[in-house]
Amino acid sequence: MLAIGQRECSHNISPDVAVILKRGCTEFEIDEKRGFVPSNTWEVSDDQKEKEKILNDIIDQSIFGASQPEHLKQHVFRSWIHWAYQNGDLTYLNYTGGEPLFQAYITYHNDLLQEANHVGETSKGKKKKSKKQTDNPTSTKRSNRKRNKNKA
Repeated sequence: MLAIGQRECSHNISPDVAVILKRGCTEFEIDEKRGFVPSNTWEVSDDQKEKEKILNDIIDQSIFGASQPEHLKQHVFRSWIHWAYQNGDLTYLNYTGGEPLFQAYITYHNDLLQEANHVGETSKGKKKKSKKQTDNPTSTKRSNRKRNKNKA
């Protein structure tokens, strides 16, 4: 099984991608709080072996040799790229031509910090407003509302 997986991965993705062989779902191995145990301690009972034999007799085994349609392979591949992006794994850039998955979002906190550093004391000891603060119609409306509220 491992040799087949390595060959297919090397041919369809890259010979540099490591292929592993494991048993069961990863969630079962990492969720010890719910009573799951590592897969190397699992024991297959005779009852489980019998059920597997019945299922193998019922399920059409010929479908396992069929390959997935290209659109499905691309969907799976994109989901891997998105997972890497969401988890901070920058190797996804190797599969996007070095382009980020999404354009960077616009931030404003650095402008506010810079603006705060420009607000200083005048020669009379009063705080001086920066140009951005006085020209900002939203902050002017807000301060007018506060003044009107205090008058009432």
